Amino acid sequence: MERFGAIVSSVAIPALVSFLAVVCLGSLTFSGAASEAVPMALIAGGFGILPALLIGVPSYAALVYYRRAGFVTSAVIGAFPGLLLIAIGALLPDSSFDARFFGLFFVLYGVPVALGTHIGCLVRRSRMGAPNNSLKRTNQSLRD
Repeated sequence: MERFGAIVSSVAIPALVSFLAVVCLGSLTFSGAASEAVPMALIAGGFGILPALLIGVPSYAALVYYRRAGFVTSAVIGAFPGLLLIAIGALLPDSSFDARFFGLFFVLYGVPVALGTHIGCLVRRSRMGAPNNSLKRTNQSLRD
């Protein structure tokens, strides 16, 4: 089994690529015009990079380490920071900081980033020659 640190470093590159792609495409989608997309991408990237690197990468690396990484678990990791902000916004309804609004955007950006990270890691591991145990013969099939 790989060391956890090696897994974290191998997850970081697909996570950053996925993060940049989702921020750029998401900003174009939500703004509608390229002139408005650049500031929106900078804002989304500025707010989202820390949760992606500090929560998403280590959490996904732990899932890989314990062999629990999948599309559903990746989506849960991507949605977690946004859902946390939405919960904080529900607890503090009178504050000037609208956490529910930011939480919605964290979910809308976080889930695609997490799913893109999972797909990137799957592609990367398949290209690196990681074993695919699903096609190996078992002792039972050898006896037949």
